[in-house]
Amino acid sequence: MASIDEQEKWLAAGGSVPDGGTRHQDLQLRAAHHAAYQRLEASGHLADVVQVFRPYIGLVVPYPRRTEREFWAVSAMPSTNRTRRHQRLAALSINNVETLVMYRYDEETFGFLNLSKSVFVDMSGGSEEAELRAEGYVVEDAEYRTGAGDVVRIDGQPEMLSALLTRPAVVDAAKHLNLNLMRRGRSFQWRWHNYELADRLLE
Repeated sequence: MASIDEQEKWLAAGGSVPDGGTRHQDLQLRAAHHAAYQRLEASGHLADVVQVFRPYIGLVVPYPRRTEREFWAVSAMPSTNRTRRHQRLAALSINNVETLVMYRYDEETFGFLNLSKSVFVDMSGGSEEAELRAEGYVVEDAEYRTGAGDVVRIDGQPEMLSALLTRPAVVDAAKHLNLNLMRRGRSFQWRWHNYELADRLLE
């Protein structure tokens, strides 16, 4: 994890901050999840995942190369809530909270991201939630014990999620949530970290 000074510098920055870190490699874990990455490639939805996850990681995950796997993990084709019509494509988790998820419902792609509700409201003056709903987003409180009642979830299709990452209130609220989660401790989901997907997202 970064020093307190580095964390504060990252939090205050308007965009991405140079990482300069070295990725931790685990060849056994890479091999273990190779088949899951292949399934994601074969699904036809990999481009949608990259479109959203790559800028998300660059903007709102603290020093992602340095903190990869130990503090954040990304899985490919997880089985969570899978049905004949619904399949998760990728999920990024910090501590024990999913902060960004994309999934297929029938043949369409959707996703959601989680933010610090208090920071989002403070940054937007309370008006942006209504604006997002008017634009077709689904905005609702998310129940995570680790989030201490301060998590709001925003759902939409890939291009909508990409557009969210151009909104300063969303970016700032996502940064605060993610850093606070990292400060609570290491990733609970590291065993499912997919290095091949992370390769694409950290390019």
